This record gives sequence, C-alpha cells and structure tokens, in this order.
Amino acid sequence: MNRSLLTTIATCVIAVPVYCQTPASPSLTETFDWIANTLKSSEGNNSFTHFPTPRPYVKQWVDEEINPFHRETIENFSQDGCRVTFEVEMVDNDMGFLLGKVFYFRAVDTFDLKDIDSQSIRIQDSCKAVDTPSGPVESRNCEDEQGKIVVFQTIDAKPKIHEESHGSSSKSRHGYWRVRHREKLNLDYIV
Repeated sequence: MNRSLLTTIATCVIAVPVYCQTPASPSLTETFDWIANTLKSSEGNNSFTHFPTPRPYVKQWVDEEINPFHRETIENFSQDGCRVTFEVEMVDNDMGFLLGKVFYFRAVDTFDLKDIDSQSIRIQDSCKAVDTPSGPVESRNCEDEQGKIVVFQTIDAKPKIHEESHGSSSKSRHGYWRVRHREKLNLDYIV
C-alpha cells in the first residue's frame, strides 16, 4: 500500500475519532478536506496494485498474456459529520485458480468514526504470516505492498461498517488468448 495512502488512512482512523466526540469544528472540516484532496487520483495516493508473483514473468506467461494482479482504488471519499464513505473498486486478474478471468468488484463502505475504538488502532506488517485454521500462511511477494496496513475495531466489537457491493467478471487477456488458440478446457467450456 502506498505510504501516503497509509498515512491518510492512519490520520483518518487515529485523529478524527477524537474530533468526532465533540461538535464539528473547522479543524475537523480541514482534516476531511485534506483527506479528500490526498485521495484524488491526480495525487497518486488512492490506489495500489499487488502482483503475487515477482516480475518479470517467464516467457510462457508473456507469450500467453498471463498477468496476475490485485488492484484496489479508492474512487471517492465523502463525509457527513463523523460518518465517512469510501467507494472502492477492486480488480482481480488471472489470480490463482481463476486463470483467464478478470473480476471487477465495487464496494461502498460507510461507518461512523465515533464507533472506532481508539485503543484498538495499530499499524501491522502486511507481510507477516496470517493465522488460519490450518496454521500460519506466509504472504507472497510483499515487495509491492510496502509492508504496512492499519487495523482497528469498533468500540463494542459489533459490525458497524456497512458495505454495499456488486461484482462482475469477464475474460482476461489470457482468457482471450486461450480462445484465440482454441485451447481445450478454456474458460468458455467451464463457465
């Protein structure tokens, strides 16, 4: 994740809940203006792309147009009082078992900053192994994730982040390559 994006989110999550405990003030407005300005696409802080496999790719992948990546972009940020909304677009291309497909996922996340437990906020290494029921799983290719994420909980640990989302899918460039080369068992046969 881009360090400026991390700083923006950390400021929003850490500093703003304090302001939200009191009536709106010019400093709160200035903070939200700064966040909105920082997340403009022209600033380059609103998006990151993760390539799970280090690049450059092997010749076969280049020839077959295989390009696995996950991209997240904050398309819009808005606020009303202490209630914030993030509109996020996510794209998964040629990821894992879904080789030949690209998935588009749009989400609108809304939550009230007053509901954030300021004691729970921490910055965590994104390359740290993740605990799963079958044991810890190491992250792959952390070079492009810049190593940090912000983690927090709500005051009463209840789900208070509202998300509306929808998704769609199509063939990736590799999926079209497979159709052009009439490969048996390409995704046209599966889907």
